[in-house]
Amino acid sequence: MRLRWLLVRDQAGAELERWLTPAELAEGGRYRHPGRRRQWLLGRVAAKRLAGESLGGPAAVRVRRGPQGAPWLADPDGRPQPLALSLAHADGLALAVTAPGAATRLGADLERVEPRGAAFLEDHYTPEERRWLDGLAPAERPLAACVAWAVKEAVLKALGVGLGAPADSVSVGPCALAPSGEFQPVPVRLAGEDAVHAAWRLAPGGEFVLALARLAPA
Repeated sequence: MRLRWLLVRDQAGAELERWLTPAELAEGGRYRHPGRRRQWLLGRVAAKRLAGESLGGPAAVRVRRGPQGAPWLADPDGRPQPLALSLAHADGLALAVTAPGAATRLGADLERVEPRGAAFLEDHYTPEERRWLDGLAPAERPLAACVAWAVKEAVLKALGVGLGAPADSVSVGPCALAPSGEFQPVPVRLAGEDAVHAAWRLAPGGEFVLALARLAPA
C-alpha cells in the first residue's frame, strides 16, 4: 500500500516534551488528565519521528489538528507537507502511519486482542462478520474479532468520519489469521464508490493488532 509506519512504546521517565516546540506543547494544553496528555505526546513524537525520516528530520515537521480532529502534517511555517498521516493510541503505545500525498485518505488503528461480548458483536459487527466469527474455532475468535474491529476503525478514519458513522456500515473479512511479521491484506466492503486497501498484523509481543487502511476512488 506504499505506507510507512512506526510503533512507539512509552518508557518511564522518557522526556517526550523535548521533541515538541513550545507552540506544539501549547496545543496539548486541552488535555488536563496526565494520562491523556502523555498519550497525546507519544502520538506526536511517533508522527514527528516517522515523517521526519522523509521530510528532513523531526524539526521539519509540525503535527496539526484538523476541524474534525484528524492530524495532518505541516512545515514550520504552517504549510502542508506532502504526506498524509494517521495516528492511533492504546495502553502506552502509539502508532503513526504516513503515505505519499497530503490528500491521501489514510487510517490506522491499534487494538488489544481480547474477547468481545455478544452484545458488542451484535451492536457493531455486520451479519457477514458475525457469520465469519461463528465459523471459527473458539480459540481463534478473539483475534478475528479484534482484526475486524481494528480494520473497521482504520477504514472509518480514512473515510473521515471515525465512529461518527455506524460501525456496521463497514464489513471486514474473512481473512487469514496466522500471525506474520508482515502486514496481511484484509477484504473490506462498504457502501459507495470507494476502493479500500486494508491490512493487519500483530504488534511485537502479540498483544495488539495494528490495522492500516487507504481509500482510493473505485
